[in-house]
Amino acid sequence: MLWNALAGAQTPAAKLWEEFRAKREKLIGVHQEFEVVQTTGTQTTDVAYRRYLVLDLSEGRWRERYVDRSGNHSTIFDGQLIFRLEGGSNEYVWLRCPSSVEMTPRPYSQGELEVEKATEVDRHACGLRDPDHVCVVLDLPLRPYLRSKGGGVSSTMVEGSLRVVMDTETGLMLSSRAEERYQNPSGPARIVITYAARLLRVGAPMRNGIFELPPGEMVEVRALTLWGAAGMRKQMVGKQAPELAARDLEGRPIRLSAMQGRVVVLAFGASLCEICREQRASLEKVYRKYGGNSFEIIGLSVSEDREAVERYLKESPQSYMGVLTLENELDRQYQVHRFPTYVVVGRDGKVVSVAEWDVAWGELKKALKKEGIELE
Repeated sequence: MLWNALAGAQTPAAKLWEEFRAKREKLIGVHQEFEVVQTTGTQTTDVAYRRYLVLDLSEGRWRERYVDRSGNHSTIFDGQLIFRLEGGSNEYVWLRCPSSVEMTPRPYSQGELEVEKATEVDRHACGLRDPDHVCVVLDLPLRPYLRSKGGGVSSTMVEGSLRVVMDTETGLMLSSRAEERYQNPSGPARIVITYAARLLRVGAPMRNGIFELPPGEMVEVRALTLWGAAGMRKQMVGKQAPELAARDLEGRPIRLSAMQGRVVVLAFGASLCEICREQRASLEKVYRKYGGNSFEIIGLSVSEDREAVERYLKESPQSYMGVLTLENELDRQYQVHRFPTYVVVGRDGKVVSVAEWDVAWGELKKALKKEGIELE
């Protein structure tokens, strides 16, 4: 009787949600790829990162590739176990599946959804290739919950919502936007996660090996080696710098190889990094003095969204080029996690120096002095 009462209380949109689930279960050979952007914001900072999801919905397998300040790594679920590997490395680590890990990742698993309160917002053409289908836009609230962070610290998700665009023909999701608001001991925070489908195939076989370890001599380790200045110096100093091909904040193309004949500083940092803020003022001074035909600086804002960076640059303008790592996919050797990190490339295009964190400024001064550039 209770179930019947609940079913009767469902909104038309909630019934649609269940119908879409049933439609997906009947599909064979579903392959989807999503681009995912997650932004975490507090009262003072915004940090974002991008990842790419490949989903074999029929077999319950998935692969996510993360591109953030800790590197370029992938997490793979082969249907039984999860393992993680770093791009450009032969290391991998197995992660035994905890009971809370579901066969299907987001966007189809979205936490504590209040499905019975779903509402329909709009209907429009999906924009698929022939034949196109009709898509429906649904809004679903998320139930508040308490999340423990360890050490007795916890945060409360006080309000959350999910907006999804669903293909009414197949029941597949084409995009979603989840927003969650938290109350932490340090103050309020907000997390926004967007999924946008970049590929959708039904009835086609998956590429071989995509949910397996890559061929070659892979080494199982307890923890992946963290990529940083030590490894960068070992692999890069004295050698031709890896290509850096990107677009700056204004959308203009940048190629490091085109700057040969000039000394180039790659300055990796973030607006929330206090040391980076202090040193950027000195970088601006040296660029105004030496910048031009013989000297360049490329400032790379790591794992920050455009809004946060543009807000910072309004307060502290810079004359040298700025690049958002979230909007550009960099070579694995330029994936840094400690700020600031400075890579100096000589006039011959070879890497002269790599340094990070507390010794970065001193090493940068030494390297530039040898090139005839005085840094205050």
